[in-house]
Amino acid sequence: WTRLATLLLAEIADLFPEARLRPVHDIESLHPERTMTALPIELVPGPTTMEPGVPAWTPLRIGLVLAWSAALVALLAVALGGWSLLDLAERRIRFVSAVTHELRTPLTTLRLYLDMLVNGMIRQPEQRMEYLTTLHAEAERLHRLVGNVLDFSRLEKRGWRPKRTDIAIASLAERLRSTWQGPCQQAGKQLVLDSRVSNDEVVRTDAALVEQIVGNLIDNACKYSRTAEDNRIWLRFYRRDSQLIIDVEDRGPGISRTDRGTIFRPFRRGCNTEATAGGVGLGLALAHQWAKLLGGSLTYHPVPTGACFRLVLK
Repeated sequence: WTRLATLLLAEIADLFPEARLRPVHDIESLHPERTMTALPIELVPGPTTMEPGVPAWTPLRIGLVLAWSAALVALLAVALGGWSLLDLAERRIRFVSAVTHELRTPLTTLRLYLDMLVNGMIRQPEQRMEYLTTLHAEAERLHRLVGNVLDFSRLEKRGWRPKRTDIAIASLAERLRSTWQGPCQQAGKQLVLDSRVSNDEVVRTDAALVEQIVGNLIDNACKYSRTAEDNRIWLRFYRRDSQLIIDVEDRGPGISRTDRGTIFRPFRRGCNTEATAGGVGLGLALAHQWAKLLGGSLTYHPVPTGACFRLVLK
């Protein structure tokens, strides 16, 4: 038996170096898969490097894992691309719809009033002046609409660079007051300037861009607080640490909680603003982006009665 076992183990030493042979005495303990067909001898292969049931990371399996990973990444990229295209298409549809709707009203008014004036249907001087005033207001409305669309297009193309210069804060506040006092009075509002900075304090910023931002906020305050009993609009200038803060506050209905998260997005307007004011929903979006270009921020702060928009310049 010793000589036979030695001879047989030598034949399989390259496959099972630690194997041993065991004589089979009991037929019930026989393992057919490890027993020789001609001799009652069972092969005990010894310890194995891999436990049964645990799959090995073979090159084939590694390749399959890499292939599935690449397929999932490709599917994710396709999904993101499709979502971007859908979002772009939706934005374009909102843009066309909003601009078309906003252009229709002033163009209709301009055409109607001009036809009546050209055909001599309006003969009273007072009525002619009233019609001319309306035409001027509608022309200004079209001018603001076209300007907002062009400004938004430049921002989308990253073609806007602020021109920073040193300007006295008091001078900036006075310029805004003198520019917007008349439009506020025409809208039945009173612009109240509350400047808490000294005359010698300066800020380095793009003054024209700041005037556009604050002008959009004042214009919105005039439009959306038409029904407010308190007709005042506050324009506040004050310092906080090294920051210049400009607040525009009114006593209108304010902004609902559901709309506060979307008011700074392009072509987004409040749910209950269609009947009270015109516009395509670009004013706050432009002001928000302009504030970022200046290195500052524009945020909404609810007040007990009304709305307050805060421009922070660093």
